[in-house]
Amino acid sequence: RCLVFLSLLICSFISKVSSEQFTFEFFTDSTCSTIKSGPGGGGSWPFQTDQCNAWTSSIDNSMKILSCSSSCICFEQSANSASCNSNGNVKETCTNTCEMDDQGSWLQIRDFSGCGSLQVADSDYSCACTKMSPNDVCTTAGSTPTSPTDPAPSPTTTAPAPTSPSSPTGGPPADQPSTGGGMGGGITSTGG
Repeated sequence: RCLVFLSLLICSFISKVSSEQFTFEFFTDSTCSTIKSGPGGGGSWPFQTDQCNAWTSSIDNSMKILSCSSSCICFEQSANSASCNSNGNVKETCTNTCEMDDQGSWLQIRDFSGCGSLQVADSDYSCACTKMSPNDVCTTAGSTPTSPTDPAPSPTTTAPAPTSPSSPTGGPPADQPSTGGGMGGGITSTGG
């Protein structure tokens, strides 16, 4: 009898160690400052990282964490289901960004300190999102997520220099410098 009791106690302790609580929130705006409310209640729920977490807003929903980094979770959401049915509806939410899903809700987590046994090193973490807007906002291994509202640096390009009918190579006229060398000039790119 003692062995059974001891086994149950150890298993209970181990399952508590691998589970972490966090708060999952839906917002109405890109600053993640106005909590979304709906017929079924507010847009803020306490969840556990190692469980099927169910909630009701206007419909039943559930989420299961797939993996996490020190600041983000990658999860599968099951709309119209409280039982975490696998459906490929993969999303990401982080503590340090405000990210929009494809239904127009802005997502963020707080009170998050990791996800126990599902956690991977930040450099190894990635989330192959299918239901974010846009999906490429999600983290790829070794990158830091950026909010879709944060302006991303865009490369600046310049068109090739105009050609001169007197130039036998099709490059810029002899009195203008070449921008790319070789036949026909080139495109110069600066920035990120």
